[in-house]
Amino acid sequence: MTGPERHNFQLVFELLPIPAVSPSLAETLRNCPLQAGLSRIAGIRHFLLGNPKAWLGIAYHEVLEKLWTPGQEHLTNDELVDYLWTNAVTALQQRVQGHALDRRFSSPEKWPGYYLVRASVLIRARQALEEHPRQTNAGPSNLKVQPLREQALSAMEGKLVGKPDVLAEGEIRDYKSGIVHEDSADGQKVAKEAYVRQLRLYGHLVRENSGHCPPRGKLMPMQGETIEIELDASACATEAQAAVNLLDMFNASLAAATDVSELANASPAACRWCQYKTICPAFWANVDASWVGDLGSAAICGVLCESPKSVHGGRAFSLSLNIEAGTVGNFPITIGPFDQTVFGEIANYQAGERIRIVNLYARKDGQLAPTSTTLCVRESDCPTFKVPSG
Repeated sequence: MTGPERHNFQLVFELLPIPAVSPSLAETLRNCPLQAGLSRIAGIRHFLLGNPKAWLGIAYHEVLEKLWTPGQEHLTNDELVDYLWTNAVTALQQRVQGHALDRRFSSPEKWPGYYLVRASVLIRARQALEEHPRQTNAGPSNLKVQPLREQALSAMEGKLVGKPDVLAEGEIRDYKSGIVHEDSADGQKVAKEAYVRQLRLYGHLVRENSGHCPPRGKLMPMQGETIEIELDASACATEAQAAVNLLDMFNASLAAATDVSELANASPAACRWCQYKTICPAFWANVDASWVGDLGSAAICGVLCESPKSVHGGRAFSLSLNIEAGTVGNFPITIGPFDQTVFGEIANYQAGERIRIVNLYARKDGQLAPTSTTLCVRESDCPTFKVPSG
């Protein structure tokens, strides 16, 4: 199987109230409340295509989190980093190979940026271990108190939760695997406002749990200079209240909704990086030809004119559809080649079935082509969603 399992019935998932908001979930709620609700559904990952860049970010964070974990004192610092990196990547690879859609990315060395992230985590780890050396087998030492890493904190009567990457010496350090800058209204490079909000939320979490707000936070990208952000207790408290307000608004809207699409903020900007596009009812109800530029890719939904055709000596398929929705007009179109090692499920498609395809590359001549991130599914295989009853 290279797609969601074929069911004799259509799965129905129920959106549930969210009990607490984290710094990352707060940003998802800002972007699209429905996306936040979908992210909380157990079992939905089966229908989603993962992101290799995000997996590398997970491995990056895991290495930095475990640098001071006891039990590997016999290893040098660089050997420890290599050990932790190998363990993290191997665990991710095993999960990828066990996922019907993700297995197309089964070779970690081919994940975009693999060697850059590997080199970057070694640099960051060396810096961290120079500041806070590990305990060794040499006997008692007068080392600094080790920083607190990934400590679970709760505030705002349990409605705000989070785990700062590092809390040490009066500052919060937030490791980022991507770009930490954005352009301001006047064209200047500034820290991403979303990341500043996250630091403030961590500041309030620390304040409620320790009695004081750290005076500064640091955004530490894999590459480039660290950005220092002043943390004011009042601003952090305001940010915490805003995050809880987003949570309360979601739960109130969910309780009042008659359809999950009422929770959506469907727009090219909100949907561009969303991994739920294929199965999101609000996306398909709103996407049209005006979205293609800002969406960054093409998406279509249509009825198969005929069964898939075998092309390239049986190594791939092409699909001919009558388009009914998406970023192109409503007309017949043929798309290919779909590599059979990635899109093997296509062989089972039949004429007359409705098909959804997202993350297509739109060529300058208007032709559409599959990419490594393209998802192609039968509409009948997609789950549906409902709001709580009563």
